[in-house]
Amino acid sequence: MDRLLSMAVFAKAVELGSFSAAAGVFRVSPQLVENTCKRLSSTSASAC
Repeated sequence: MDRLLSMAVFAKAVELGSFSAAAGVFRVSPQLVENTCKRLSSTSASAC
């Protein structure tokens, strides 16, 4: 998943308040959403 799509997934998970709800919007598994959010947050933290 590219970085822009990862950011969209993360934003949707925050907006909806759950990985499962965001997964439903993007038609992917909740695990993929969770892993994407973890990967994005670890990448963002190391970039600061």
